[in-house]
Amino acid sequence: MGTLIYLIKQGFENVWRNKVMFVASVLIICTSMITLGIFTIIGENIKAVTNDLVTNQSIVAYVDEGLENSKIEAIGKKIKELPDVIDIKRETKQEAIKNAREQLIGEEYLDFTEGWEDSDIFTDSFEINVKELSRAKLIADEIEKIDGIRKVRFDQDIFTKINSMSNLIQSIVLITFVLLIAVSLLVISNTIKLVLHSRRKEISIMKYIGATDAFVKTPFVIEGIIVGVIGALISWIITTQMYNAVQASFTTFNGMWLDLSQRILITNLIIGVGISCIACVISIKKYLEV
Repeated sequence: MGTLIYLIKQGFENVWRNKVMFVASVLIICTSMITLGIFTIIGENIKAVTNDLVTNQSIVAYVDEGLENSKIEAIGKKIKELPDVIDIKRETKQEAIKNAREQLIGEEYLDFTEGWEDSDIFTDSFEINVKELSRAKLIADEIEKIDGIRKVRFDQDIFTKINSMSNLIQSIVLITFVLLIAVSLLVISNTIKLVLHSRRKEISIMKYIGATDAFVKTPFVIEGIIVGVIGALISWIITTQMYNAVQASFTTFNGMWLDLSQRILITNLIIGVGISCIACVISIKKYLEV
């Protein structure tokens, strides 16, 4: 236990003795984590929006004109019994006409809508939401076979485009994530090597008098942990403040923003500490060979 306390103390002393390199390493971690945080925020929010769009894609089934209410209800029951159908909502002909007038026609043009009630332009319809959108086309085909269904509408192209866009964004975020980690690891390793080079004689003496590799490495790993934690915390504060400022500027979309503060903090700590420790271990390996 005394040895561990001594090694931890040495790690903090290393930070104090190498203040310039410590600050440089923290800045590198901060820059990388801020960039990664920004890409994470963009990626996660766009992913949430696209997932919402995909989820809200529904099948609309229009029934034949003139069907009795009991027949329409029976059709709705058959649709609801189909596999993967999670919700079904009926819109009557009168509701469809009312909605069309409200959305498409101003009050001054209501005269042009006379006769809609007696035409077959509008009919009762069902809006169907499914569990697995990959099966939506198959379900739409099954609905179309039901007696009394006039037409089924499902825009497969919109779903495909939304899904493709979501996959592309996730790929870009993942590639950026990997590149940032690789660059950070390389730069921090080189920074640490400069410190180790200046202390190579001290390390060699410790090895000659019998110090184990773990004994020599531990203070540098402790230093790496300190660098990672401080860099992660600073970058988290900056990133979340930037995120909050953006949210405040776009109040119209407040309900759409995800709360990513805790996730960014945990990610920053894991990656920041991980990169710093790995960089320390990689850099010191060369100087342990005496």
